Amino acid sequence: MKKIIIITLILTTISILFCRDASSFKTSLNLGLVNGATVGFGLHDKTHPNLESYINAYYFNSKFVAFGGVNYEVRNYKSDKFYLIYTGGIDFGKNEIIYFSHPDDDDPKYANFLMPHLTFGLGYQFYKGKTITAFVEWDIGFKFSVTNINIGVSF
Repeated sequence: MKKIIIITLILTTISILFCRDASSFKTSLNLGLVNGATVGFGLHDKTHPNLESYINAYYFNSKFVAFGGVNYEVRNYKSDKFYLIYTGGIDFGKNEIIYFSHPDDDDPKYANFLMPHLTFGLGYQFYKGKTITAFVEWDIGFKFSVTNINIGVSF
């Protein structure tokens, strides 16, 4: 819980520093090879109405890996409902070491990793109200979880 509060405070500070217009909040469940959740703050610019950007923090967990990270997401709207997604950031966590031979007793079971997070994806808004938007997204790229389907809301 303490980590979530710290991440929220950091994201709020970054959002206030870089925001050119009113911020929005985004949260989603990330389903795929590894499941997780994302929270983010929007950075909106009225001079580019078809672009939306977010700073996101996320956490994923499974039996063999646990990782989190921060990324910068850009949504490029092609219509009122469909958009393209581009993200760049960094993943940090621990993964279980997979041995192809018998491990020594001195070897640790888990190893830390740090890797870039670069993805491309598609999104669809299936509900857009005055203050809340529901969406479903699919992304694939160079990241530890490779591909995900994200279901969430922004408000």
